[in-house]
Amino acid sequence: MCGIVGMYGFVDKLLLRKMMRSISHRGPDQHNTFDDKDVALGHQRLSINDLSEKGRQPMSNEDGSIQIVFNGEIYNFHPLREELRKRGHKFSSGTDTEVIIHAYEEYGPECVHRFNGCFAFALWNSKKKQLFLARDRVGIKPLYYHYAGGRLLFASEMKALLEYHFIKHIINRDALNYFLTFSCNPLHETMIQGIKKLPPGHYLTCSIRGLEVSQYWSYHKKEVGWSIDKAVSAVQSTMDDAVKLRMIADVPVGAYLSGGIDSGSVVSLMAQHTDKVRTFSVGFDIPEYADELKAARDISEAFSTDHQEIIIHPDITNDLARIVWHADEPHADPTNIPTYYLSKEAKKKVTVVLTGEGADELFGGYEQEKFMLLHQRIVRKVPLWMRKASSGLVSKIPSSVYGSLFSYMNTLGEKGKERLVEFISADEYADQYTAMMAIFSRQERVEVIGQTPGVTNEEPETMLKNGFFHATTKKTLLQDLLRVENTVLLQELLLMKVDKMTMANAIEARVPFLDHRLVELAASMPDKLKIQGMHDKIVLRHAMKKKIPELTRKRKKHRFFVPTDVWLRGELKDLTAQLLDEPVLKEQGLFRHSYIDEAFRKYEQSPLYYSRQLWTLLNFQVWHKLFMEGPSYTSSSNFSKVL
Repeated sequence: MCGIVGMYGFVDKLLLRKMMRSISHRGPDQHNTFDDKDVALGHQRLSINDLSEKGRQPMSNEDGSIQIVFNGEIYNFHPLREELRKRGHKFSSGTDTEVIIHAYEEYGPECVHRFNGCFAFALWNSKKKQLFLARDRVGIKPLYYHYAGGRLLFASEMKALLEYHFIKHIINRDALNYFLTFSCNPLHETMIQGIKKLPPGHYLTCSIRGLEVSQYWSYHKKEVGWSIDKAVSAVQSTMDDAVKLRMIADVPVGAYLSGGIDSGSVVSLMAQHTDKVRTFSVGFDIPEYADELKAARDISEAFSTDHQEIIIHPDITNDLARIVWHADEPHADPTNIPTYYLSKEAKKKVTVVLTGEGADELFGGYEQEKFMLLHQRIVRKVPLWMRKASSGLVSKIPSSVYGSLFSYMNTLGEKGKERLVEFISADEYADQYTAMMAIFSRQERVEVIGQTPGVTNEEPETMLKNGFFHATTKKTLLQDLLRVENTVLLQELLLMKVDKMTMANAIEARVPFLDHRLVELAASMPDKLKIQGMHDKIVLRHAMKKKIPELTRKRKKHRFFVPTDVWLRGELKDLTAQLLDEPVLKEQGLFRHSYIDEAFRKYEQSPLYYSRQLWTLLNFQVWHKLFMEGPSYTSSSNFSKVL
């Protein structure tokens, strides 16, 4: 993995160097540039394959007419190289980067269909005077850009583009609205007006004729009539090959192990291809937040891995600004914190890690999916007027009674019960989904003042209704739910967390479950192979029979809890009060203080529920100070002065 930057339509070498310096953490091994009359490219290298100077980027073809900067890995580059050699192409290195160049020469923009990997790259064709940018199918690697007046800037991280002084630091209020709903911003526009993300499965061409963005891949696949035996066999063979390909590296490789079936499956398949697997697990020095470690230890012992448990003792007040800075856009998933510290320690032993992200989104592993289906099958058959009439009774039942259904319902208090009532009595799937997500992720949007001119100005619920739960859709409810998980939450909540927190520590994360062959395979499978009643990931659990310990294979999903409540009551209490003080919010002009005041007043009634709201707002306020208020947003050396 690496960091890439560049510009088209002008050349500013000083700006290019500043952009590279702002993302130097992504590639500390080498850095280099290329510039021509119309274009300049910059690269920060993290050496993974072919550690020699031959792997240096920007890299060119034989006559120098094509130049490339590349972030990511093409896992099938060996067979592709042989295919291209047979067609007359000559190679001077052992890198996957050079394969991209020759594949582009041979197939043009359609070369992206031949790549199995995670990638974001920019390729300059001097003969056509055209810049070609592409991003992998599911969005594992990020790519940001700004285009105005015939000038294009691009980078692996948004912060690099902020070095360009013509980009004004103006909040995109629609992106903020979505962030406060989903803990991330799933729009193609970023939190700062004028900066966009190249969507997953898309490529971009820029020339004197202008800029054009094209889609080359979609998650939507036609359902196939799979039998359970054929589906299990297909998942087993595809998963095994996906893991095997992602173990190819000229540097040490390990795995992040959480103790569940997802990462456990990855480790079990790794163990088939190497004598010793290095595994890393993370926990907190607070007993109630350390239950994942025992489950991870059981898997480690089953496969005799070289296992390391990392117990976090965070200096959260000092490190929060650093982590928010690395996240780039506001990102309120609390697991940013353990992922950052885990990567920092793992870097001492490995440069590549395999992770289990994506399995829940492919095979239906989240609680909200099961409860939405339960609601459809049972609750929706009760007339709406009766459901609404019974809501008063539901609200009077003690929270502890719900503990048998929701493992942590009794910690959500009265606010959690309010959302449960909304879930039961809602008649629109989009409204049910947001209510259910508020229970499981404890996220609820704070009202944003104003809108962003020239943007859609669409409420998140409207987006869900029109884009995913449309009344005329021929998809099943589960198919709609998984589309939300895959195209909204997976890309921006999970994958950006993994990318930004690992690359902050110069570690490359690889995601076997998101091999596009497995994604397409899962998308073609019927609902019954994913969820049956309260049983989830049916086909995956069958596929892993006799491959992982039975306790792991049957283990229900356990969310990894981060002690935000402990921090907000302790170390971060004063900082939170300071940054969410009414005069501060009034000066910003972004939030109505009434809800935030309610969160403080009712905190003790629903501590875990409101701690998530305050954590989201605190993260945004820290981001605001870093990226909107001061000159230090591109420097990683001034974090102690920010808060």
